[in-house]
Amino acid sequence: WNNNNIIIPNGIKPSNCIKQFRKDQDNFKGVYIGRLDVYQKGIDLLLKAVKELKNELVRNRISFEIYGSDHANGKKTIKYLLEKYNINKLVTLKGPVHDEKKRSVLLNSDFFILTSRFEGHPMGLLEALSYGLPCLVTDGTNMADEINDMNAGWTAETNVQSIIRALQAIILERD
Repeated sequence: WNNNNIIIPNGIKPSNCIKQFRKDQDNFKGVYIGRLDVYQKGIDLLLKAVKELKNELVRNRISFEIYGSDHANGKKTIKYLLEKYNINKLVTLKGPVHDEKKRSVLLNSDFFILTSRFEGHPMGLLEALSYGLPCLVTDGTNMADEINDMNAGWTAETNVQSIIRALQAIILERD
């Protein structure tokens, strides 16, 4: 009934650069880039899973970086959880990244993490996939089936035990 229309882009440009992996690398790094909304993004679930697997992650030289802008005191909550769980040597909290710096962070990471309880259309996940990064996602991201179907990473239910199992799979399938 209305012939007027507009196409609004989704906020990312597909990358022409794909992550190159080396099997002989010593360290392995997971990255989260997004709003520091602890509940919605399931950051609390991820940190609890890291706490439970701490010794195994240290032994396998796996670390994590969390990038994002503060949301509802999320930064303070994350800092508190890092201290409480004694995982601040495994997980580094950083500020927001954009443009070339974000590209560099993604290309220098080994996998992307989105453990959301619920999502609409996760742009950060799509951007990570555009760089060829395998992703660890929960079913709350709305893309777990696609990640499974395309063998593009690891999936978990939206709970700590399932995220632990996915992290263990990453350790086993690292190469």
